[in-house]
Amino acid sequence: MSDYLYACFFLESSKEKMYWWPLIFEAMHKSLLRFPVPQRNDHKGVYFSTTEGDDIYCSFRDLWSTIYDDHDDVLVSFWLPNSAFYVQVSLAQNNDFWQLDITLDEGMFNADSIDDTKLLLNTFINCSINLYAICNPIQVRLYWDEDISTFPKQLNLLQMTNSLEEAQSQILSFRDQQLHWREVALIYNTKLSVLDPFPLWEGNSWGFISLP
Repeated sequence: MSDYLYACFFLESSKEKMYWWPLIFEAMHKSLLRFPVPQRNDHKGVYFSTTEGDDIYCSFRDLWSTIYDDHDDVLVSFWLPNSAFYVQVSLAQNNDFWQLDITLDEGMFNADSIDDTKLLLNTFINCSINLYAICNPIQVRLYWDEDISTFPKQLNLLQMTNSLEEAQSQILSFRDQQLHWREVALIYNTKLSVLDPFPLWEGNSWGFISLP
């Protein structure tokens, strides 16, 4: 059973679904992630269909028709070109907001290559930053799968503050590792920071990786 790293965005409920999906594709494109699966020659991508309960391979036009016609809730995969790395994106409406989730399977991290792991983690964080900048969410959470019993439910791995001093003054300890907040972006006069070194779940134990 896989565990996942999540970035969860809470978006304005007043906007329609078709307002958000073009912004999602724009943010993915800016993050250098694409819908077509790199290993295929037919330029098709893949999404998980909650209605069918299965992966559906299709063209971008077919995916767009599925989203537009509102026949299905989809979990869309976006791929890093020439790589087996992908993130999955879903959008669901709740009573008071839209919830946009990005997920990353921890099994994609390469325990034998720190450089590959850093690339994937930085790509995921970059996706989160671009979605924040483009979608202007009400709130954001970055966290490991809450089914991991040792992950603190109250810990948000991404912090939004108004001053660098406010972010740097907060030092946390997790699994006997001292963690600091590191600024990664300044958007809408808000400083976005992530924990450094970053807690990394490796299937059955915690590790930590320093971001470049």
